[in-house]
Amino acid sequence: TILTGVTSLTTTFWLKTTKTDTQALISAANDLRDEEFGVFLLNDTTVSVAGHDEQVTWTVASLADGVFHHIAVVRNLETSSAELF
Repeated sequence: TILTGVTSLTTTFWLKTTKTDTQALISAANDLRDEEFGVFLLNDTTVSVAGHDEQVTWTVASLADGVFHHIAVVRNLETSSAELF
């Protein structure tokens, strides 16, 4: 599948929500893992990136305000890092 063997990944998307409970924003699997990569809104102020048995979370201003927000996530498995923009 498309994510098999990928060590670096950048994804961007627009988000507009008023929900304050947990939401899966992006979820991807491959031949080896059911949960290869995921971006989640855990609540209105917590964004999480998960994959490869690792999870990174950030606290942000509320995203549940009914306004569009541009989100970018960069994941690098070689350095075990993830960044949120």
